[in-house]
Amino acid sequence: MTPVIRVQTYSKVLARFRNHPEAKSADSKGNPCDWDTIGLLGRRHVQVGLIRQIGKETNLLEQQTEGVLTADPQAVYDLGDEAEFIQRRLQGVSIAEVSRLSGIDARALLKYRAGQHEPRRKVADAILEALVGISGGSGGR
Repeated sequence: MTPVIRVQTYSKVLARFRNHPEAKSADSKGNPCDWDTIGLLGRRHVQVGLIRQIGKETNLLEQQTEGVLTADPQAVYDLGDEAEFIQRRLQGVSIAEVSRLSGIDARALLKYRAGQHEPRRKVADAILEALVGISGGSGGR
């Protein structure tokens, strides 16, 4: 089967570019840029929360070629200390707030904080996202 290449018009490319926020820039108050941000842009500050190694993989290339998978296929290689990192970060925050932001049951979060269980991938991602939301991105390792 020959792969299909979809050609885009200049107007579609420009329209997509015009409404795409600049991820690396902040507005005059330091907030992430939105599609309607105007004025002089500054750099966003980044705090490292967790280092996760990833690698481009081609095991999903067939699905991507068929149009079933639209994102880049990537395999995630965890460093093994993510559960420990989550356990440490849960020590100094409100479990109720993490539960509200992540949608994870507070009892489960208490078990993760105590080190009794390790969260699965989707749960860990939701917890990490909530922790970033609570700390405003400032709670690194």
